[in-house]
Parts: sequence; structure tokens; C-alpha cells
Amino acid sequence: MAVNEVIITQAIINRFAEKLGTYTEMDAAIVGAGPSGLIAAYFLAKAGLKVAVFERDLSIGGGMWGGGMMFNEIVVQTEARQLLDMFGIGTREYQPGYYTADAVESITAICFNAMQAGAKVFNSISVEDVIIREDRVTGLVLNWSAVERTGMHVDPLSVAARYVIDATGHNTEVIKLIEEKAGIKLKTKTGKILGEGSMWAARAEQLTLENTREICPGVFVAGMAANAAFGGPRMGPIFGGMLLSGKKVAGLIIPEEQSGFDTSADDFDIWFNKNQVVFESELLAQKVFIDDPEHTVSIGCGSGIFDERLGIKSGVEPAEDMARLARKRGMTVKTGTAENIPYKDQTFNGVLLGTILSYVKDRKKAVHEAYRILKPGGHVVVSFLAREGSYALLYDLASTQGKYDPEAAPEAPYPLKFLKETHWCSVTEVTHLLKEAGFVDLKYVQTLTRHPKYSNNRIEQPKKGFDRGDYIVVQGKKP
Repeated sequence: MAVNEVIITQAIINRFAEKLGTYTEMDAAIVGAGPSGLIAAYFLAKAGLKVAVFERDLSIGGGMWGGGMMFNEIVVQTEARQLLDMFGIGTREYQPGYYTADAVESITAICFNAMQAGAKVFNSISVEDVIIREDRVTGLVLNWSAVERTGMHVDPLSVAARYVIDATGHNTEVIKLIEEKAGIKLKTKTGKILGEGSMWAARAEQLTLENTREICPGVFVAGMAANAAFGGPRMGPIFGGMLLSGKKVAGLIIPEEQSGFDTSADDFDIWFNKNQVVFESELLAQKVFIDDPEHTVSIGCGSGIFDERLGIKSGVEPAEDMARLARKRGMTVKTGTAENIPYKDQTFNGVLLGTILSYVKDRKKAVHEAYRILKPGGHVVVSFLAREGSYALLYDLASTQGKYDPEAAPEAPYPLKFLKETHWCSVTEVTHLLKEAGFVDLKYVQTLTRHPKYSNNRIEQPKKGFDRGDYIVVQGKKP
């Protein structure tokens, strides 16, 4: 067809005006379309919040585009790799714990997913002021970046937001405006911006997460802006802290009881990454009985975070988001449940039921299904948090009260949303289920023998028995 220049112009003007008009009022306004801002936008939008991101530059991505000194590769550590996996971004291990990714692929994939989740990005727009009512920031004052840069005297427009996130990086643009013009005391040691320190990657990555928080009523800081505001050092071209900061700030804005959105897969992995010592202790206990991973299937494999380390390549998982991450880890995953395992009789030498019995509706059937698909002489391995243990008691109390007691809980406790359908198994019950199904020669190991508050302090070697540990692994043989 023959296109018409005027119609093209009208389409652009009308649709942009419609889009901007829709976002004159919103739940969360994020300033800065770098990695932390876009990650926050993704999770907030997935939770159903109305979210807009305002970026002063023509392009999104912040410092991620350039990698290190314009070598467009980035580095993330193990803790943040799962976020890249979630978006389908390819990573390669460089050394243990260090993963590289293409900078352009990373930022474009994150932005695409944030917008697919429902967030809107407005580029070439700067924030030149804030709106304050009753000592709380309630909105932003916007203008075209070109107006700001040319020094033209053009009045701005305003938008309202219940929450504002400053993700502007080193410049802390929103916080500077608040400090200079609003007279609001910031939640820093001095009440003012402390400024960033010189590069110290390890310390900066840690502090980026610690400093991601509300800095004044209605305003949160994320990414490098968090460190610059609270006096932390810069980290250079490692982006794990940035990504996790965006995830954290979204979690601070969304109350836990309203966080039942579809991010369980990455939340599950992130929890284990925050509790790496607990993960390693549990992994060591499972390894005691996994002696033929090539011919073992993991039922309820989840994201495959344990199976990857155990060397297990086959899995069954009902949740597609979990299965997608497991496949990313190289597993072959069939859709199914523990009560109806989609494999023929006598297929495997080993079956792993990794904590799944605490979540299934019919434990007896699940154990019988494991027996069915095992070859004679094969072994089932069942891991579980013992109902009589400290962890189960802590989790049950938190579920009842709707929150954790900070004096009793570990620093990063298990997300409450994972506890809603949980029914813990006792050692006696699991033993009875295995024997009833026909398993013999039961053997037990245990770990997590310290109080949950201190379990993440030191990796434990598994011990025989089940009388002291909160985490039990039992092996049974099919005659």
C-alpha cells in the first residue's frame, strides 16, 4: 500500500499521548532503566502493579551495555545467574562462581521481559523535581531530556506515584533533588547522601543488597544508587548485585502476603543462593546415597538446582516455570506429578524424592509410584525436613503468625508463600511409607543439626541416623 506521512505522524502522536496519559498516575515510578531498575519493573509488573520506568537517555541499559571498558561482556556470580536463566539469557562459567553473559543480550532480554510483564518505559525523559505531600514523595516532575540539556525554559509535567525507586546509578538523581529541594532527612547516618567510595567489588556487591531499602518516605534506592546514597563502594563490571538489588526492592514494595505472583521458580533458587551453606549441607547429605546419577530420575525436580550438582539428568516436574529452569541446567524434564509419574515400570536404577513428600497430596501413592518405576535392586532416596525438627516448627509458627520472629529466624528465611501447601513428614511416617511400599534395607543420614538461625554459618558433613538433624535423607532398596 502507499503510506501517508501525515497518518504516520498522527499515529505516533496519538498513541504516545494515550500511553503517557495512562501513566500520569501509577503504583511505582522507577527512575533509571539500568539493570536494577528494569529487574524491579519486571517483578513489580508481574505482581500486578502499574509500573513506569523513566530514562533520561535515548537508550535503556545504564552501564550494562558497555560491559567493562566497552568490552560488551558482563560478569555475574552464582547468586545472580538464576535471574539471567529465568530470562533465557545464555551464561558461561569462567571459573567456579563466575559466569559471563553477553551485555547486549542481557539488557535487551531484561527490558523485553519487563515490558511483556506490563511495565512501560519512557526514554529521553528526565526528572527535574519531586512532588511532596505531608513529608512523603508522592510523584515526579518530568521534562524532555533535550530541554534540560539545552537549558531551554520550558515548564514540566507531573505524574503521581505511590512509590518511587531511584535506580539512576552513581548520580542518585532523585535523591539529590530531595536533599537539595525538599528538606526531607534521608535514612542515612548523616541524613544526607554519603556518596560512593572507590572500587571494591566484593564489598560493593554485598552492600548493594544491604543498602537497597527505603531511604525516605515513599522512595527506595536500588543498584548503584543504593551504594552511592549510603556510602558504599563501586563494584565495576560485575552485575550480580545490581540484578539482585532490583529483585529485592520489588520485594520490599510488595507485601509478602501479596507476593503470590508467578516468580516461584527464581525465588526458590534465590533463597538457596542466599542460604548457600544450608544448600551445601543438604546437598552433601543427598550425595551419600546418589551413586548412579546417570540412571536416576528426580521426581519434583523443581528448578534442578540440586540435580545439577548431583549429576542427575532426568526429572519430572508439574510447574512449567520450574521445569524451564531445570531444562536450562541440562535436564530432560517431563511434566507430571509424584502421584502419576510419566515413566514405564522398572525404568530407573534410582529415584530421588527431594523434599517432594512434604508437598504432594497423596504420599502413599507417590512412594508406590517410585517403587513401580525402579528396577529390582534399585534404590529410592527420600529427603525431607523432619516434622519433629526445629525448621518445621519455625516454619509452622511463621505460617500461623503470617511472619517470622526476627529473633528466632535466620537472616533470609524461607519465603512464606512456599509454606502454604506444606505438610511436613516425620521420620516415623516416611519409614512406614517406605516399608509399606516394599522397600527394605533402610539407611539414614542427617544434617542441619544446629538451630535454624545459625545453620547458615558452617557447612555440615552428614551424620548417620535421624535423631539430631532437621534434614533427613533415607535410602530404601527395591528387592
